[in-house]
Amino acid sequence: MRIFLRPFDGSQGREHTRVVVPFAHPVERELARLLDQLGVAWAYEPHTFVLERDGDGNVREAFTPDFFLPELGVYLECTVMRQALTTRKRRKARKVRERTGAIVEILLKRDFDRLARRWGLPSLSAAADGRDVSDGGNSGTESSSMDERPLMSHTETGYRVDVDQVSSAAAIVAVVGDADLYSAPELRDRLNTLIDGGVRRVLLDLSRTTFLDSMALGVLLSVKKRLAALGGELEVVVSSSDIRRIFEITMLDRVFELHASRAEAIPSTGDAR
Repeated sequence: MRIFLRPFDGSQGREHTRVVVPFAHPVERELARLLDQLGVAWAYEPHTFVLERDGDGNVREAFTPDFFLPELGVYLECTVMRQALTTRKRRKARKVRERTGAIVEILLKRDFDRLARRWGLPSLSAAADGRDVSDGGNSGTESSSMDERPLMSHTETGYRVDVDQVSSAAAIVAVVGDADLYSAPELRDRLNTLIDGGVRRVLLDLSRTTFLDSMALGVLLSVKKRLAALGGELEVVVSSSDIRRIFEITMLDRVFELHASRAEAIPSTGDAR
């Protein structure tokens, strides 16, 4: 199956050319389309991790995840196969995580079905069932811009970051407006300044965030890793379904602890007051 989609090609900025991608399964094609719609850059099978060699140095076991999301540093492996093969993939993904520290998430058929039901994506469900889906007039994105935002409500609002440092070790950070390519560096700097000052527990409130792209998600991942290395924690409040969608489709709802409201999250972060 070869169709035109828009993978990450290593070029500067967010302009990418259309290339032909030989997807192995229709569900991979549908996931790529979703990532396109979200403006999330991706590469298809760009890396192979060697997990085991024999005495002569020949590769005995390797793992090539289906997708790499370069702005997030996350690998996604798609499978709708039988349980025995799924177990083998899980073992390989665990080895990659243990040896390299890479984030590798495996999407099973039930994950695709959940996403399809939650976000109204019948083509994703059909692809996960093993049935091919018609390309129709949907042969890939016409624009080469990676900054399209059709799956999120985007409004022109002022961006700001409000910080409430509730103790020397804990802070609540609220992002108002668009957290995107342009504002993500400021968000990164504000969070890192808090960590440099001794904060180890951060509650990031996205209740008034009107847009979140993969660049901002990459900032959250890097901050989460830094806090974890220091014995700290990053929790996130996501009340908007538009914002939650990007966490779920990139499988980062498995990586972050997401709360529906600040009130729900306060009991856990309150321990650090």
